[in-house]
Amino acid sequence: MLTGIIIFSSIIGALLIYIPYSKTHDQLIQQNRLLQQEKKSLQGKLDDERQKRAEMIKETKQNDEETPQTGGVFYSFTKTPLSKTETQIDVFLKGEKDMMIDATDLVLSHTPTIVIKEIKKGTAFPSYPRSMDLDGRITITGIAIPQGNSFMYGKTNELFVSLIVEKISGDGVITLIEKDTQAYINGAPILDFTRSFKQISL
Repeated sequence: MLTGIIIFSSIIGALLIYIPYSKTHDQLIQQNRLLQQEKKSLQGKLDDERQKRAEMIKETKQNDEETPQTGGVFYSFTKTPLSKTETQIDVFLKGEKDMMIDATDLVLSHTPTIVIKEIKKGTAFPSYPRSMDLDGRITITGIAIPQGNSFMYGKTNELFVSLIVEKISGDGVITLIEKDTQAYINGAPILDFTRSFKQISL
């Protein structure tokens, strides 16, 4: 009888130990399964991100190949007398053929002996958001604009702007302000100041 009680007690004790162990074991298996699923999910997201980046890099390289990157651009001008006191100055954006320009700023100053009667936008850019003469400082900005899924860029070897200038008290000078004048391709400055005009005498 005593032996039976001891055996029964041993079985009960074993069960009391086994049941919590079994539950803990099942919980660990479940946690491991969840961790593996989470790991697979993270790996999938990483793979997707790598794929997206690879596609972006490929697209960027293709765009760089399609958009000319080399060579600088510069400003040149011609003068055409309109009368004894008036002159038309045509400023051109020069550069290699088929260059596509993001934007350009042309900033000039002029002596008080002349007045800018008119600023005529050119054909180099599809948009000219700034075209003004204020306190002897002329600012003309040309920019590319979106068109559907692409852009209309600025073009080289085109008329950038025409200025109608009148002398009011003797000769005058128009000067290029280099620190504020620039042209850009893909956000990089490319204006060649060594070939751009420095002054225009009237």
